[in-house]
Amino acid sequence: MNRVVVLGEPGRTGGFRLTGATVIEATGPVEVDRAWRTLQMDTTLLILTPMAEAVVGVRLPERARLTWVVMPG
Repeated sequence: MNRVVVLGEPGRTGGFRLTGATVIEATGPVEVDRAWRTLQMDTTLLILTPMAEAVVGVRLPERARLTWVVMPG
């Protein structure tokens, strides 16, 4: 299965539920890091808020089959 995951602050991610994406709400760096460590391997697209990207950005290349985008600030 190809999973689409949206990771970031609740006020910026909630609407993505309407698209069928898995939404992981994280209000701070600790929650973002925890979500990254438990991100399922069948995730093929990760949509990040700028805050979430600031936390996990350097680790994104670790997942060769993962495509990611960052929402505009």
